[in-house]
Amino acid sequence: MTIEAQKSNLPEIQKRKRFQRTLCMIVALLVISVQSVAAADALYRMLHGEQTVLLLGEITGAGETQLDVKVIRTFQGKASADTILVDRRFTYFGMTSENGSPQVGDYAVMSLDLEGEAYRPAWYMAKADSGHFRTLSLHYEEETGGRGDLAALKYYVNTNGRHQDFYFDGEQVFARRSLLEDVDVSDGPVPWEAAAPQAAETISDLETAGSEESTTGGFTWGVFFSGVMVIFFVLVIFVRLRMVFLTLRHQKRQAGQ
Repeated sequence: MTIEAQKSNLPEIQKRKRFQRTLCMIVALLVISVQSVAAADALYRMLHGEQTVLLLGEITGAGETQLDVKVIRTFQGKASADTILVDRRFTYFGMTSENGSPQVGDYAVMSLDLEGEAYRPAWYMAKADSGHFRTLSLHYEEETGGRGDLAALKYYVNTNGRHQDFYFDGEQVFARRSLLEDVDVSDGPVPWEAAAPQAAETISDLETAGSEESTTGGFTWGVFFSGVMVIFFVLVIFVRLRMVFLTLRHQKRQAGQ
């Protein structure tokens, strides 16, 4: 192909590239919008009762496929027992698979459907920082993009399920109220942070060193002050007994006179 022919084809090539870039942008926007709609739809369904039960619970035991969950409070529906079985094959919403696996001792807000004698996740399963529904917060990791829905869910739980209507304005989340001003609930969730292994290890080492020092019979200030206190009490008792003895002897002398 001659140089003149290549130059004549340049406008056509540029048009194709522009078209490809535009198409990629449209596809990306569609994917993002579909994800946002799906998330909003899941939140709406969860808050409007499309599950067997919506509850706050504590994981008290774990088997290979099921969790023992102690029911602390129900917001919708009714649990079949005070402690229920829940399928453990899920990751907390708003957290990565690395950090979001359920563990014994976790508190969680759970959307559940009953299947036979056990429950399975219906919509969101959110990790909480406590079992007090009025004051708890929900954990998230920034890279998951779940903060907005968790902010709405947290406000729903903190108000005992009274507020179900939320709307989003960019990164802000608002609870819509009919008679009062809408509430900005965007700052509700708490970023999750992994414990620092090195710090924990250092504390453990210090505790071990302290216990070794206290059990090897070496000098410690605690032992010293304990000894001083014992000596002090012995002296006090001795002085009081001597005073009683002297008083009795003095009384006998006076009686003899």
